[in-house]
Amino acid sequence: MLTCANSGSLKMTIRYVLLVSLIVVTGCSQKSPLIYSPETKLSTSPTPLSVLSDRPTSTPTHSFEVKLQKSPPTPVRVELKGPEPHVFSLEAKNSQSSFSFELIPPGDYQLSVTAKGFEEFSLPIQIPESDSITVALSPLPSYLEQKEKEAKKKAAEAEEKRKAKEIARKEKEAQNTGIWRIRHFVDEFGEDTDEAYMTNSSSFIGTFSNSATENSELLVDLIIRSDNSIKGKHYPRTSIQLYEYGGNNPVKAYGKDTYSVRVKDAEGKVYSLRAANFSDRLIITYDDAPKLHSALMKGGKILFSINENDAPTSYQFSIPSASYYSNAWRILSKGK
Repeated sequence: MLTCANSGSLKMTIRYVLLVSLIVVTGCSQKSPLIYSPETKLSTSPTPLSVLSDRPTSTPTHSFEVKLQKSPPTPVRVELKGPEPHVFSLEAKNSQSSFSFELIPPGDYQLSVTAKGFEEFSLPIQIPESDSITVALSPLPSYLEQKEKEAKKKAAEAEEKRKAKEIARKEKEAQNTGIWRIRHFVDEFGEDTDEAYMTNSSSFIGTFSNSATENSELLVDLIIRSDNSIKGKHYPRTSIQLYEYGGNNPVKAYGKDTYSVRVKDAEGKVYSLRAANFSDRLIITYDDAPKLHSALMKGGKILFSINENDAPTSYQFSIPSASYYSNAWRILSKGK
């Protein structure tokens, strides 16, 4: 039987061994938390450069603009082609003149600009050394010829439309009779006959004077017929109806009253005419009717001064504008 001289020391040694074993077993079976103590030493060694270089870094990007000196009327395609996968393209169907590329990595690129009917533009560029470029596209000869043909065709069509429009305008203008109207004489039953005449649409205004009044109101109507009884030539037969005091009954004659008529046309030329009243109108003589007709054909303002030969009665009136008299006379005399 062994006997320990110092039993207390032996007991302490056994307890220490058991405690150390327990700690080792526990540390192997579960993770222990990181505990900072004065004895803990933190590493201050720098991370190797090889490790840093392996980490991903962001690449700077740039913008690039392509400007067209003149926008073609056809669709345009602009392409920046670099090493794969750096290929960028923009297209426009309308007349776009500027194309902007964004987020372009630096490097060497091939710029190409294409449009139907134009020569392809191609140029190597470096980004970011270049940030913009202005391109002038050259049209192909065939394209120019086609455009020239189209322009000629369009011009010819426009000219045809212009001529048609001008013809329509002239036809409409030819039917414009201004203040003049074509009417027909009526028979005893008040119905229109085949005999036509032209007259003013509203009465001309003037004044008259005689032994009983001075500068009283006067209304005047012209009645113009086309007489072709002389050698088949259309001849104007002109009558003047005078309404004293602005009434409804024209001046009448109960025999033959003669008058002297003076007319000044729009150009200032003065005509001396003769007229006679056999009923309710002054009829310009055959010889003088063409003179009045000539004055009216000029259009413009016409002045009249009429004096009764055997009485102190005078009449003054004017036609403010005889324009389109020639159209009315053509329709009256020729029926068109």
